[in-house]
Amino acid sequence: MTLSQDDLHVLCDTRFFPARFRIAQELDQLLSRLKDALSDELKSWPLPVEGVDTSRGKIFRGENYRQFPYHLLDYPRRFDAKGVFAMRSLCRWGNEWSFTLHLQGEGLQPFREKLITARDRLLKAEVWWCTNDTPWEYHFEKDNYRKLVEIRPDEFEHRCREGSFVKLSRQLPLARTGEVVEFGQDTFRLFRQCLS
Repeated sequence: MTLSQDDLHVLCDTRFFPARFRIAQELDQLLSRLKDALSDELKSWPLPVEGVDTSRGKIFRGENYRQFPYHLLDYPRRFDAKGVFAMRSLCRWGNEWSFTLHLQGEGLQPFREKLITARDRLLKAEVWWCTNDTPWEYHFEKDNYRKLVEIRPDEFEHRCREGSFVKLSRQLPLARTGEVVEFGQDTFRLFRQCLS
């Protein structure tokens, strides 16, 4: 027998999966409401990047990001070989909510100088800056994100001008899940203002 007593207790718990099912449905509905709010924001912003999905978006679930399930909304979104322009709203069970702007290739090019100009606004909003070599991680450990206030201005400018991608993120504790739509919309509005 390799299962501990704690493991057996979890295995026998008949309350967990019905609760998880109900919570998962609520999270998907919350992300759907956020998508509607972001859609309203996009009506007044003609995106300067072609090929961005501003109509459907995508909500999906996963079982194992760093051993935790997750729910996410990609909206607006463009992921292809030539570029990325995406707002990813992500709930990592047991961790946090994050609201991330991912710009890469054609999705980054029109905004390089605008991001540099917007640094002070991003600092005031307690934005996190991805310092990883890969854009496909979303955890807030030091090898992936650092608070923008910890990034030297010259390092920030260099990454904006020369980097292959930029990722900016804000996080919200799970205990504040009731604020997701407002916080996500506010974060998108902040990023939109910085790119305009």
